[in-house]
Order: sequence, then C-alpha cells, then structure tokens
Amino acid sequence: MAFWGVKLEPGKPYTHGYNSSLGRLRISQATFGDFNSSKGHVFVQCKVGNRSPVSLCLLHANNVSCTLDIEFEEKEDDVVFEVIGSRSVHLTGFYLGHNVVTRKVGNYGSGSTSQVAEVKNEVNVFEMGRESGYKDTVVNGRRVRTMASGLVIEDIETSKNCQIAYHGCEVCIRYFAQIKSTGYVFESNYATPWKNCFRLGKGGLIKGLEEGINGMHVGDRRRLTVPPSMGYCGSKARSDVRADAWIVCEVDLEGVKD
Repeated sequence: MAFWGVKLEPGKPYTHGYNSSLGRLRISQATFGDFNSSKGHVFVQCKVGNRSPVSLCLLHANNVSCTLDIEFEEKEDDVVFEVIGSRSVHLTGFYLGHNVVTRKVGNYGSGSTSQVAEVKNEVNVFEMGRESGYKDTVVNGRRVRTMASGLVIEDIETSKNCQIAYHGCEVCIRYFAQIKSTGYVFESNYATPWKNCFRLGKGGLIKGLEEGINGMHVGDRRRLTVPPSMGYCGSKARSDVRADAWIVCEVDLEGVKD
C-alpha cells in the first residue's frame, strides 16, 4: 500500500485522478493544517464529475482531526476535494492496490450525494463518532438510519448549506414532538414567533434530539424516532409522557453558531 497525502488550501480545489497502477484510494484522516482556533470551523467536501458535492468531515476547535474510512474507485471521472472555510486541511490516506472487496453505498434519492464514493463501513463522519455504526436503508426515496441505540433518523429534506450542527455549537430549531403510539403532540414551537436555541450536547434536550440533530445542515429537516432510553425518562421525565413511550420528533435546523 502506497501513502497518499495532500494539503487543501481555502479557495484552491484539488483534483485527484484514478491511477490504474496504484488502484483504489482510501482516505483515512483529515487534520487542520494550522492550529489557529480563532479562524473557526471548516468542512471538507468532494465532488465526482458533475455530481453534487459530498461532505466528508467537519473540523473545529474541539475536533482538530477526523478519522475517515472512505474508498474511491472513479476510473472515468476525476474527484475534486475542497475545503470550505478559512483554514487549510491535510488529507491523508493510502492506495489499496487491487483485489480489495468493499460494499458500495446505495442511491438515497434525487436529493442525495451519497452515491459518489465506495465506503468501507456505515459510519457517518458527521455523527462525530457518537455511534459506532448503524443500519442504512432507503424508504420512499428518503435516507433512513437506524442507530445501534435504537434511534431512527430519517432525512425528510436536505440542504447544501455549509453550516453544520455539531456537539458544542449553538443551534436554533423549529420542532414538534408526539407520542408514537397515540399521535398526541405534546410539544411544538412551529406556531410561536420564536425558535428554540441551545448548546448542542450539553443536556438541554432529551438525548434522542441531541444525537439526532448532530450533523444536520442549516435548512435540513429530519424525523427522529426516539426510543424510551433516549427520551423522557430519569431527569427528563414529564407528567404527560410515559417513561416507556417512543417519541417521534420532526426538526428543522434554522441556525448554527460556534
């Protein structure tokens, strides 16, 4: 296996072409090229041919390096890597050679960009390592992930906005929550003039919402089916929701701040 590495500079896309003598490229890590935390966060994306860009990872002051496991075998189209933000990023990996078997990620519908790469496992890099794996399916053209915890994340609407929610940032949302078995809506802010804003990952909401919002782009809408263990139990208990109730939430991400 031969080493591969490139430094991505803001505003300077890097084009990678397939090399038949080296075989598939596997990218294994993205790391800030500098350590000036005052410059904010960036994310790395790639684009194959004329397809829509795919986001690979998000880097910020509390996450200066991101482990990846993404393989490419694009023999006809070039792959263009680009950093979105004001900081440089080092991408590193290696060439696998030949006769390596992988599993190709499926097409998640007309709004999806996930068909670009062949991916070794089912880890979503924007989930920031919170879940070690999940079952990835398509239902009515929508991407649906069933996490190991039982949390189900369905992408209803997806955005190309470069602002992404991550644990530690402040997010502003519109949402409603209902009991799955009865359909009873016990909480909603869609009819109010204000949004709910909170620091993600600090316990401001139930765990199912905290984990389900993580990785959303501003403008995304998700439906979250939350198991009782990640819902209104323990310190989050409330009188109108049973501790053993499954909850369904729909969430619109309207804003992100560091």
